[in-house]
Amino acid sequence: MYLKTLLIFVTSLFAISTFGQKLRIEGTVKDTANAPLEMANIIALSAADTSMLGYAFSDDRGRYRISVDRGEAYFLRFSYLGFEQQEITFTVKESDERVVQNIVMTPLNNKLQEVEVVEDIPITVSGDTISYNAEAFTTGQERKLEDVLEQLPGFEVDKDGQVKVQGKNVEKVMVEGRDFFDGDTKLATKNIPANAVDKVQVLRNYNDVSPMQGVDNDDRIALNIKLKEGKKNIFFGDMTAEGGLDERYLLHPNLFYYSPKFSVNFIGDINNIGEPAFTAQDYFRFSGGFRNFNMRSGSSFRFGQDNIGVSTTSNNRTEEITSKLGAFNLSYNPSKKWSVTGFVIGSESKTLSSNLTNRRYLQVDTNDLTEILSTNNVQNNKSGLGKVSVTFTPNKKVHISYDAFGKISEIENVTKQSSDYGIITNGVNSADREKPYSIQQKLEAYWETDNGHLFSFEGQQLHKLQNPTLALSSDLPLFIQVIPPADSLASPFNLIQYKEVKTNKYDASLNYYYLFSKTTHLNFTVGVSHTDQIYNSYIEEEQNDGTRNLYTQDDLNNDGVKFSLTDLYGSAHYKVKLGKFILTPGLNYHVYNLNDTQNGRENPDTRQFLLPDFFARYDFKKSERIQLDYKMQAEFTDINNVINGTVISSYNSLFRGNPEITNALVHQITLAYYNINLFNFTNIFGGVNYSLKERDITNVVVFDNTGLGRINTPINTDGINQILAGFGRIEKRFGKLKADVGANVALSDINNQVNGEANESQSVTQNYSAGLSTNFKKAPNFDFNYNLIYNDYQGAGVSNSFVTHSPSIEVEAAFWDGFTFRADYTYNLYKAGGGLGTSEYDFLNAGLYYLLNDGPWEFSIRSLNLLGEEIIRQDAFNDFFVSTTRYNVLPRYVLVGVKFGI
Repeated sequence: MYLKTLLIFVTSLFAISTFGQKLRIEGTVKDTANAPLEMANIIALSAADTSMLGYAFSDDRGRYRISVDRGEAYFLRFSYLGFEQQEITFTVKESDERVVQNIVMTPLNNKLQEVEVVEDIPITVSGDTISYNAEAFTTGQERKLEDVLEQLPGFEVDKDGQVKVQGKNVEKVMVEGRDFFDGDTKLATKNIPANAVDKVQVLRNYNDVSPMQGVDNDDRIALNIKLKEGKKNIFFGDMTAEGGLDERYLLHPNLFYYSPKFSVNFIGDINNIGEPAFTAQDYFRFSGGFRNFNMRSGSSFRFGQDNIGVSTTSNNRTEEITSKLGAFNLSYNPSKKWSVTGFVIGSESKTLSSNLTNRRYLQVDTNDLTEILSTNNVQNNKSGLGKVSVTFTPNKKVHISYDAFGKISEIENVTKQSSDYGIITNGVNSADREKPYSIQQKLEAYWETDNGHLFSFEGQQLHKLQNPTLALSSDLPLFIQVIPPADSLASPFNLIQYKEVKTNKYDASLNYYYLFSKTTHLNFTVGVSHTDQIYNSYIEEEQNDGTRNLYTQDDLNNDGVKFSLTDLYGSAHYKVKLGKFILTPGLNYHVYNLNDTQNGRENPDTRQFLLPDFFARYDFKKSERIQLDYKMQAEFTDINNVINGTVISSYNSLFRGNPEITNALVHQITLAYYNINLFNFTNIFGGVNYSLKERDITNVVVFDNTGLGRINTPINTDGINQILAGFGRIEKRFGKLKADVGANVALSDINNQVNGEANESQSVTQNYSAGLSTNFKKAPNFDFNYNLIYNDYQGAGVSNSFVTHSPSIEVEAAFWDGFTFRADYTYNLYKAGGGLGTSEYDFLNAGLYYLLNDGPWEFSIRSLNLLGEEIIRQDAFNDFFVSTTRYNVLPRYVLVGVKFGI
């Protein structure tokens, strides 16, 4: 490991050594009154060929500084809105290391020219919008939008295509001002061709409802991608086709069209090389823009987790994945007042996985309960998503919109397991099948009057059905103390559980704002949220002759259980701007009515809470701020946690609800700092988050006499559950070099019960990263990263720790005429405490690409998992056990491909 790590960093030092022989150009930018001009754009160009060598921005004292490659003759171009553009040409001697060039800029006489846009300025800042000229940062080797974004200052793009700017998540991606598949970041970053991108606009404090601009404290960030002129009013995109031995294939078409009134996007994918086109994270991310209204006023309602028609297994934990995707997005603007958008996404996948797990169960009376569990799993999943949105905006003061959003899935999950637990050995087969669906509707209306009054109405409706069926077949009887078998000697022992949950939820809220200004107002809200749920489940035992025995005991059935929760609330908030301070204190009053009916008995309950919240922000300047956010919430559960009857969770786990369970009270406070410094190209962000839960909803865990089977029941804990998390990242650019360091640390203290005894579980999760990358136009580029993950867990007499060291390197080199080589290598050193051992594994992917005559055709040959790695190891811990798992991974693939770009 140390030799490989040393090799990576020796290579990085070699890259750093190429940054010698630099010339530093610096000075000040002022107006004719000798006042400094902040955020003036300065570009250094070569006098020989006018190529851009570097750029800078003036700070609040008018200072600028640029480091450029040494040459002989340069010229500087100075630009500032409302001032005449100026240029200075100069030469330098071989011995010069520093040049000072001060400039005095003259205001424009023609005021209309104040909106002039200089096309080659790398970054422009106008209010809450930062616009990046893509060509100023890219090398020409970028393939997709994610490659462009990774080159921009302050941007992060993870492997799942999620984007952060200055440490904040990007909530929406638009192209030419239109939502791209409901604003989804992954579909945009993974599919939009890099050569179509002209500018990337960061929209801070974004709100797509014009009357609400500047009113909320959402501090949301959106991206708007501006296309090159040659990509408008025509179809553009690309088609990739690859194939290899063992009948491996990939087909990936993208097609886009944008005009002033109409846009259409199509993304397709079919492959069996382990690259899932649509994942579980993608599925959950598509919420359709529906939000919990009353959550903004202090309520939180936790629905049971949905089963979805998408593989939930990560692609680095599978032996085989076959994936299909078809996604279509349409936007039409018949006039400036009307907008119609919609999308349809269909996906299908088949996933094969196998793993071997060591589990140490958490019991207070022993420290040595370990299960060795072998698992083979096949998932077949289908899913469909669709949304239609209609928006009417007759003017900037009125906004009316309607949305309809639907999800439907078909799921089959078949598992074969072998469990060795002390002297007990058991084989278990299980099959989960379900066809869930949900339909949501939303109506929103906003109206701002001319005399400082703003009204809004928001209404939502949700209908959802979940209908899973679980079939278990075991060599040994399962849960015999709770589910007695008709024949205790029968083998195999077969159980079938049927379950159905219907949910109907209705939300409505009315807001009134009295606007002293856009940043100072009073806000009053009244609202109601009502939820109805019906739960049915029963268990059957299937005999070897095919006959079925229905268990009729009350504690094994949930026959027509009903649950309802009504939340009536009113809120008052005051937002005020005092100089550089923005303060928003608020109070939320809630009256909750709960009721569940089961076994002929009702269990009504009424609760009232006054929940405060507070927001404060201090803007040191436009690009530097610190903010504090405090919320107190009442957190309620749904019908899944109040049922009396027993349901089967897995081959060794039962669940039984608790009708007496009540709400938790949650205090959450976040302090965050953001600073993007365009003078020295340093970006800093960080903060702390503290969450404290009173009477939190946790689990009572009771193990049976074997020590393996367990019953989980939710309770309101008597203790305090709390999590303290800190995060931070610093990014610095040095010419063509970018360096960054980051850290995420979380400490949790959770109370529950194990076998009737109080159990306090403490964990520490630490994730540290460091990176170094280059951005040459012609020379090879490198991206070096080092990640250290450390997990420590203590609870129920069991403690363990897990450490993973993961250095990695990506290299890209263009050579000859049209050839590009790309490779990425990741090494992992995994150490598990408690005598669970150490493992090493590494992955190498490499590809050679040839672009024919700078035209639309590109040919490639690439290999995935070139080293033929077979397994990886990962750890996990929860309320019940600490585990380490060996996953079999995808084998080596070699693919030959062709890509055609339009």
